[in-house]
Order: sequence, then structure tokens, then C-alpha cells
Amino acid sequence: AAGASDAEGRHPAPAASRRSHALLAARHVLHLLARPGAEHGLSGQHAYLRGQTGHTPEGEEAKTVHPLHLRLDPSLWCVTRADLDVFEQEVLQLWRHGGIPDDPVVPNEFHLRRDVGPSVYQVNKHYIRPRTAAAGGMSWALMRHPEGLLCDLFVTHAWQEGTFEFVDKVLASWPRGAHHAWCCMLANPQNLDIASLISSPSESPFAKALSAAPCMLVVPNRHLSIYTRLWCVYEAYLAYQQDKIIVSARPPSKCVYCPWLALELLF
Repeated sequence: AAGASDAEGRHPAPAASRRSHALLAARHVLHLLARPGAEHGLSGQHAYLRGQTGHTPEGEEAKTVHPLHLRLDPSLWCVTRADLDVFEQEVLQLWRHGGIPDDPVVPNEFHLRRDVGPSVYQVNKHYIRPRTAAAGGMSWALMRHPEGLLCDLFVTHAWQEGTFEFVDKVLASWPRGAHHAWCCMLANPQNLDIASLISSPSESPFAKALSAAPCMLVVPNRHLSIYTRLWCVYEAYLAYQQDKIIVSARPPSKCVYCPWLALELLF
């Protein structure tokens, strides 16, 4: 298990070193959180909770929390493997028809690649938010499962990754025995400015879901370390503190078919 994987393409540090770096960074986070008004810095740095900074017009967010998010504990805002398949197919269809453009301000060089695809930022803006707004304003997860699902897997990621890359890694690395995953982009109501929900990080939906999950899946990407994101560092700290199983997601293995080898195995 590895809880502080770096961006793809870099050689990972030894497990003890990764743990040490994550804990040192987490202590720095807690020091920042202890300052007056720190919760605003945490939510401000992570504008991805409601879309990319500068891409959310004023007044567009919902003013009130959807009743489902008030009735159900945050640890129940989960999705299944089958849901992720549906999510990927719907995003894929919209992307192929030009409905998810690249970000002109922060271009993604892998936007047109089927194995990577549009960033989560762009998918949130052009797919998740419109789709869930039309359904009533709840999160994508509760749109699919209005009664909620028990969380047994917490997914941590940085939103910089391509959406197809993300789904492929999560499905390929899904731990045996896990049934329902909590993933912020699908769990949180993306049309809501959720500053009130994260004003106390230890009582935030992230913390409550992670507390319920026995396992955390860390999804690295090809752009940057996910630990450049303050929330990801905080999640790593909570996972270590609570002695969670921490797994680094890997891309699907590529099997090469060799007819001659198959014949040798048969005979």
C-alpha cells in the first residue's frame, strides 16, 4: 500500500519516506487550519469543490442544500462500479459530440486522447453540473441512488487528471470486497457553494466519508502530484491517523496475446 504516490512518470520514494512526507505536510496543514479563518483558505484553495476558479458565474450556485444531502449522512453519498461505467459512457458521448471543450485558459494537452480525455474540471462544468441541476440539484451520486449507499472505499484525487484516465484507474484498482465508493466530484452537490459544509474540515463530508471507509484509493495523474492539493494532503493525514488501508491506483494492465504461447500451453 502506498499513500503518497507522486505524479506518473516519477520514481516513487520508499514507503517510509512517502509516509514521512505526507505526515510532515499534514502537520503543516493542521498548523494552517489552527489559524483564525483558516477554513476559508482551505475552501478557497480548493475551488474545485464547486468548479474551476473563475468558471462559476456569480449567483449561479444553488442557495440551499438539497434535502437528500440533509437527510443522508455524507458517508452514504456513494457510487458503484456500474455507476462509473455509466458516468464514463455519458461523458464520452458528450465529449465526442463536442460538448466538453478544452479549457482555453489552462489547456490540457491530452484533452483529445481517448485514454486520458477532458479534465475533471471541464467534465464538472459541462456535464456534472448541468446534469445534476436538471435532476434537482443533488449530487450525481444521490441522483443515481437517492437512498444512499454504504461507503467502503474513499477515492482521493486532484481533479487535474483526464476523466477517462481516472475512471480506468479506479476500476482497474478497485479493491476486492469493496462495493461503494465515495468520490468528491460525484458525491458533493456541484451546483452548491459548499463553504458551509467544509467550514470545519474535521466535520466535512470528506472527513465523515473517509472515517466510514476501511480503504482509501489514491489516484495519481500525469500532470502533478495530488499532494499539491491541500485537501488531498488532509485526507492523507486522516487516513494515516485512522490506520486506513491505502492503495495507489494503477492503469489497467495491457495483455499481449501470443498465439504461439497459447499453443504451447495447450500442448
